[in-house]
Amino acid sequence: MNTSNIYTPILSCIKCRQEFDTYAILLLPHNCRPKSSYSTNGKLGGEASKLVAIEKNKKVRLIYANNPSYCKECYIIMPYSKRHNKFCGSSC
Repeated sequence: MNTSNIYTPILSCIKCRQEFDTYAILLLPHNCRPKSSYSTNGKLGGEASKLVAIEKNKKVRLIYANNPSYCKECYIIMPYSKRHNKFCGSSC
């Protein structure tokens, strides 16, 4: 079978505009980003995780503000830090 007659579309990478035929992009790994160390990747992952945790904490606090816990004795709203307690303090 003569492969010169077969049409192979040219694909290009969106980031670096390097061109590949369909077979090469499936067989060869392509990484546009510069090589970085495990230390750098760990720091970047830690920063991303921190941002996600902050957003999640804001969301959970907003949900708690809409439906707070109350002290069973004096019926005041419990602060977020004591949301799992049944009473607001030792006096109740």
